[in-house]
Amino acid sequence: MNILIMSQKEALHYKPEVDKKTAIIRIHEPNESVLSLKHEGLFEDELYVFFHDVEFRKDYYPDDIKLMSLLDVKRIVNYVLRHQNVDTLIIHCHAGVSRSSAVAMAVSWILKLPLVEETIMSDYYAPNLHVLTLFAEVLNVRKEKSALFKELTKRRKEGLKAEPFTW
Repeated sequence: MNILIMSQKEALHYKPEVDKKTAIIRIHEPNESVLSLKHEGLFEDELYVFFHDVEFRKDYYPDDIKLMSLLDVKRIVNYVLRHQNVDTLIIHCHAGVSRSSAVAMAVSWILKLPLVEETIMSDYYAPNLHVLTLFAEVLNVRKEKSALFKELTKRRKEGLKAEPFTW
């Protein structure tokens, strides 16, 4: 399976190959207007999840902030398992940097695809730690991924960003 991480703008205009099966996970802000994909009929299936790009609940956040939930995680896990035989899985959020990269990394854990994790550890992506934590708990890989969490936390503190990694 080819996993592509995209921004919303890229996903809206992406044209799947006609002879290839392509599924998409669309991550949006709650109450955000969801735009139709330009080539919607070429996708095998779409999953919509809605949560804000925040990592942990803070007292100063407005009450309407919605973090990713365990229900969101279970919906994504079930979707990925149902579509594990597609040629391409697209995961998009608004910018294609935080929520979508975290979900892509979790997909690599579900399907045991190490290349995805290595790619996302490039300096461009900033996987949402709350999203990763929920997936690690549900998939029971928290201990196994402890070094990864330490590295991501260190990068947050250092504020690293670079050019996107192309694969």
